[in-house]
Formats: sequence, C-alpha cells, structure tokens
Amino acid sequence: MKQQTILLSVACFMMLTWSCKKDSTNNKPKAATPTVLTGTWELREDSFPQERGVPRAYAPGNGNLIIFYDTTYKGYTVGYGAESGNNYSDSGTYYIKDLPNSNPQLVFNGDSLPPRVLFLINKDTLTLFAGEVASDGNITVYQKIN
Repeated sequence: MKQQTILLSVACFMMLTWSCKKDSTNNKPKAATPTVLTGTWELREDSFPQERGVPRAYAPGNGNLIIFYDTTYKGYTVGYGAESGNNYSDSGTYYIKDLPNSNPQLVFNGDSLPPRVLFLINKDTLTLFAGEVASDGNITVYQKIN
C-alpha cells in the first residue's frame, strides 16, 4: 500500500509538471509523456447545474463520461431536465498549460481564452474548475473508472 501511494505521488507530480518544454541543453522540445489524466472519467458531482431538473450528484453508471487520450479527448453527456432523452458527444484535442501559482489549465481545441478550465487530480478523483468559480463558474468532479 505504501509503495502504491509513493508511485501515485510520483505520477501526480509528473502529471502536474508535464508540458511541452524545451530542453535547456539542446533547445529542442521534450517529448510528451502520458499523464494520470489519461483514461476514462465518470461524472460524480456538478456544483452548479444551471437548468431545473439537472442533478448535482451522479451515481456510478450514469453515462456522463470524459475520456482523455495522450492528446485527444471524447466527452459523452446524458440529457437531464428539459434535455431529458437527448444525449450529446464532443471530441477534440487538448493540452496541459502550466500556470504560475495555480492549478494547471486544460486547453481544449487550442483555445486558451476564458473561460479557463483548471484541474486537480487527487487519487482517482478529477476536479475541473471552469470559469470564475466565485461568480458564475462551475466545479465538476469525476471519478476514474478505467
């Protein structure tokens, strides 16, 4: 158990420091390395659903997924409330942008303009902070299922 905790800590450190940086010795881009972000994540909580009938807490098996590969993602959303019965999917590219004195930013489809999406991984939990959380932003929590 202690060895797993150490390995997870090392993996989280590697993930948080991952980006396309230049090697100071030869000024060439470093190769991208897989992160603990890769995998399938299922929605567990939405802090600020903006439509009536949309739940805040989600049980396992709810179908709201985001799958991260090395440089691409796919998202699946199940409709609730007024959107009940409508299911949506999204896909594209992403990269991780390191920010000083902040959580890293997920940049989807090359668009780093606001609203920013910052993230934090703690064990098997992914927390996304979208927009300005103090005003009208949103916090969503996902659990890694694969």
